[in-house]
Amino acid sequence: MSICDFDECSYKNYSDASSCALHLEKGGELNGSIRSDFFDLLIESIADQTAESSLSSEKSQLKGRVIGCLKRGQLPSDLVLSGNKPVFVFSGVDFPSFGGSGQYNYLDALRILGRIHFNQCKFWGGILDLHNTQVSYQECRFYNNWTVSKGKLLEEYQNVLYDSCRFEGDVLLSGGDGGAKDWSAPVFSDCDFKGKLELSRISFGSRVFDNSDRKGRSAVCNSLIVSECSVSDAFVINNTIFQSILIRDSTFSGKFKIRESQVGGFESRSVDFDNKFDLYGTKFGSFSLEKVVCEGFVNLEESEFGLLDLSEGDLVAKFAHVTFLDFANFRGAKFYSGLDIEKTNIKNSPNFLNADVSFEGTNRETLRIIKDSFDGVGNHIEANKYFVLEMNKYREELSSKPRSQEKFILWLSSKISGFGVSYLRPLFYFFALSVLYYLLILGYEGNYLYKAFPGLSPFIIDHINGFASNISPFKRFLKEGMEFISLIFYIAFAILVWHVVVAVKRHVRR
Repeated sequence: MSICDFDECSYKNYSDASSCALHLEKGGELNGSIRSDFFDLLIESIADQTAESSLSSEKSQLKGRVIGCLKRGQLPSDLVLSGNKPVFVFSGVDFPSFGGSGQYNYLDALRILGRIHFNQCKFWGGILDLHNTQVSYQECRFYNNWTVSKGKLLEEYQNVLYDSCRFEGDVLLSGGDGGAKDWSAPVFSDCDFKGKLELSRISFGSRVFDNSDRKGRSAVCNSLIVSECSVSDAFVINNTIFQSILIRDSTFSGKFKIRESQVGGFESRSVDFDNKFDLYGTKFGSFSLEKVVCEGFVNLEESEFGLLDLSEGDLVAKFAHVTFLDFANFRGAKFYSGLDIEKTNIKNSPNFLNADVSFEGTNRETLRIIKDSFDGVGNHIEANKYFVLEMNKYREELSSKPRSQEKFILWLSSKISGFGVSYLRPLFYFFALSVLYYLLILGYEGNYLYKAFPGLSPFIIDHINGFASNISPFKRFLKEGMEFISLIFYIAFAILVWHVVVAVKRHVRR
């Protein structure tokens, strides 16, 4: 019978397979004789590691004694009393699911070891509750839904519980239903989650994620849910692709960072961010903050919101009942489907320099807040840009209402200069009206107006001209015999000149 082809494994192959019973991929439940063969070989592996770490010269006798004790569910008493338990390392072992207690339940054997490191192992079960065993997982793969059980971190091998592992199903770390409510050790580092990752009712005393620098490589997490948690240390997940993130009823005392990532949908409700809230360079589909308090610096610089290829439905970035107690930075951010910060409490003027905010989907109050933020720092050119957008949004609001003086004034200002943006347009109107006024004067002096409009009553014309000639500011400028028409034109000229002056001032204002 040949030897297992797994590196550094000296056990014999199982039946006709190319691997031993430990490394053979089982795909779940143990069937037939492989159940007993796996259990026996696991016990033998534990005994071999115990003998190798021992200083005893009678290693074969110690191995036999350990096997006998393990099958009775205990370690040799002299090994236990010495307190010198070795670290048991399992490399590439394929652990099947198990159906509770029984003759070949490997969980009972693992629980008494004290210190275990799993390296490149495969797990088909849903939980591995090792009680107070010190444990660590490195480059392991979990094929089904997995529940993270309470355990102590084996610090001899790594500073995090799960390092570079891959979870094919959903992952749950919960303090409910008798679970661990306080968690002191870092949990994940450089792991991929193809299913949902849910953190519920846990008080984290250290980092949940302790990832390395992932430049050039993105991690994957299908869905992240954080519910009723308290995180004392930094919460950092950078360079990761998420389908969705939901955070509710939680508190983050340390820095919260999701930088240069991709998120299909981000939703946060009733959450306190006591430190820095940093989403720099992250791309979002839908985005919503509701009843959120940000006590530290908020950084959304270079982030993108409302990307159609990441999500569907309402993609307006919404900040509802959100309080910013420190500076908020939106510099270079892009809101492709609009922004809503109407119900936001802002202590300091936010920075929207070079931000791109879509007119569609953005309400007037949001545009006013952005305009005021630029005015507050003296950037009147950018402020004027958002003033125009604010006025156009106001026109939209009035479009569904009955005719009014305000509605007419807004329409007129929009047509003449685009709310003070263009000075060329009112200049063009000024010269066009000047030409028309000159032609009317020529028509009057050549008596062409009366020929063109023979029905005009000289009596009515005289009274109208008399009324116009008594308006003192314009009296000396009015053409005799054409006082009323002259008055109308001079009023139009005054309005156009005012629009030119306003537009020029907005372009050169310091």
